Amino acid sequence: NVNYGSAATKEVAKKFTIDKTAPKITVTISGVEFRDTFYSDNLAFTVAIEEHNYAAERYTPVFVVKKPVTKEIIGYSIPTPHETHENDMHTYTYDFTEEYIYELQSVAVIDMAGNDAKDETLHIASLDRTDPKIEILYSAADKEGASIASNNPLDRVATNAATFRPEIIISDAFLDTSTTDYYSITLRGNYNGYISNDSGYGIRYNVNSSADSSNNLYVSTITYNNFEAEEDIDDIYVLTVTAQDQAGRITEKSVMFSLNRFGSTFMVDNSTHMLLNNYYTNEPQNVKLIQINAAEIEDGRISMERDSVSTDLVLDSDYTETKTYPGNVSSGSGTATNWYECVYDINKDNFNQDGMYSITVYTADSAENSISSALSQRTINLFKDNKPENSTLVEDDGSLDAPVNFLVDTVNPTTSISGLENDQYFTGSHQIVFYANDDVKIKDVYLYASTDADANIKNLTHEAKAEGEAAKEGKIYDIKATGGSGIQYITLVAHDMAGNEYVSEAMRVQVTTNPIQWFLHNTIAIMIAATLLVAALVVIIILIKRKRDKGLE
Repeated sequence: NVNYGSAATKEVAKKFTIDKTAPKITVTISGVEFRDTFYSDNLAFTVAIEEHNYAAERYTPVFVVKKPVTKEIIGYSIPTPHETHENDMHTYTYDFTEEYIYELQSVAVIDMAGNDAKDETLHIASLDRTDPKIEILYSAADKEGASIASNNPLDRVATNAATFRPEIIISDAFLDTSTTDYYSITLRGNYNGYISNDSGYGIRYNVNSSADSSNNLYVSTITYNNFEAEEDIDDIYVLTVTAQDQAGRITEKSVMFSLNRFGSTFMVDNSTHMLLNNYYTNEPQNVKLIQINAAEIEDGRISMERDSVSTDLVLDSDYTETKTYPGNVSSGSGTATNWYECVYDINKDNFNQDGMYSITVYTADSAENSISSALSQRTINLFKDNKPENSTLVEDDGSLDAPVNFLVDTVNPTTSISGLENDQYFTGSHQIVFYANDDVKIKDVYLYASTDADANIKNLTHEAKAEGEAAKEGKIYDIKATGGSGIQYITLVAHDMAGNEYVSEAMRVQVTTNPIQWFLHNTIAIMIAATLLVAALVVIIILIKRKRDKGLE
C-alpha cells in the first residue's frame, strides 16, 4: 500500500540577477607632465572599471609601444599591473620606466551577464627621462688652410688660428626641431658684448636638423661661420647654449674661449669685477687682471696712474705674477685651461690714498704681438647676468672704459639745513630745506624725525629723502606740529657713491599751536615772565611797606 497522505514535496528557490548595465571604463594617465602627452618621469596608465558583476578574465587592454623617432612598433612586455578590487570598482595601474611612446589603443570588458563595453579612444604618452645632450666643438685652420683642430671640444681654448668656427650639436629622442623654441644661444664678448646673428660683427650661425634613426635621436647641428681675423673680433667669449626637449627637460652648457690673432685678451676676477662695476670705493682692495693668449706670454709691465700722475709698479713688491700653461689648473679660475694665462695681483697698498686710479698692463707674446690691457681703447663690458660665480653684484650693467679705472674716496659727505634759525616755532607747520654734498659724488640723504631724543634712527622710517643732484640742490620738508610738547629731533643721514656715511647731530625743534606748551618750552618767555613776576613782587612789597609806615604815624 502506498501512503500518499504522508508524502511531502519540497521545492528549492533559485536566485538570479538581471543585469542590463554595461561596465563603465575610465582611463587616466599620470606622471610628471610638461605639455600635452609628454612626461619626464613616473608615467602610469590607470584603467578603472565600474561594474557590479565583474569578471576579471574578460578584461582585455591593448597596448602598443613605439620607438620615439622612427615610431617603429616594438615587442615590449607590458608590466604586470597593480590591481585593486573594492566593491564595484576595479582598477589596473601600469607603471612604465623606459623611454618609449606608449599607446593604449583599446580597453574591452564583458561582465558576467554578457554586457560588453569598449573604450577605443587612443590614449598616448611619451616618457622621456633623459636630458638633452649638448656638445660644443670647434674647428680651426692656419693661413694656408691646414687644419689645426677638427671638431675638438671647445672649453677654455685660446687660438690665434686664421680661421675659427664653433659648432653646437644638440641631440635628444624627444626634440621638436620643427620650431626654434627648443634651443637658445647667447654669445657674449668681454669687449664686444652680446653678439646675435644681426649684431653687425659678421658672426652668424646656421641650423641644420635631422633624424638619426639608428640611434633614435633628433639631432640639430648649429654651425658658426668663420670668426674673421680682425682686431675687433679678438676677444674672450662666453658661449652659452640651452636646450629643452618636449618633456620639459632642460640642459644648459657654457664654454669660454679666447681669440688672440692680435695679441692677448684680458678679463678680471670676481672682486675686481664688482669694484670696476661700482667704480667708487672706500675700501682699497687687491686688483686682479687675468691675461689670456694662445701664444706664450713673455713680457709684462704694469703702469698705475693716480690723479694723472703715472708710476710703474714693481714686480714682487707692488704686485705678483702667476703664469699658467696649457693643460694646467688656472690660478684665476681654478679650472684646467688650454691657453697661456698670467694673473696680475696688484696689492691694495698701492691704492691707500684717495684719488682716481687707472691700471694698464703692457705685454708681448711669443708670436711677437705687443699689446696693452687698454687694447686700443676698447671697453670691457660688465654683465651682472653673466657675472663670475658667487658674485654679489647688484648694480646695473655697464661698461668699463679701458684701461682699468676706479676711484678711492674715504671722506664722509656733509649735510646742512636751512630754515632752522630758531628752535621754536608757534605754527602748525614750518618749512625747511635739507642738503647733502660730497667732494666726489653724493648718492643720497635721508631725513628722520622723532619725538624721542634717544631714538635709534635704524629703527625709524625716513620722512623724506633726496638722491644725487637733488640732494645737492636741496629738498623741501615741512615739519608738522605734533601733539604733546611739539618737540621733534631732526637727523640727517647722507651717503656718497663710495659708501661713506655721515650721521648729523640731532637738531631739537618745537613746532606747536599750543600756547601753553610753547610758553613752557620758551626760555626767553619764561625769563621775561620771571623778571616781570619778580618786579611785581618788589612793587607789592614796597607798597605794603609804605602803607605800614603811614599807619605808624
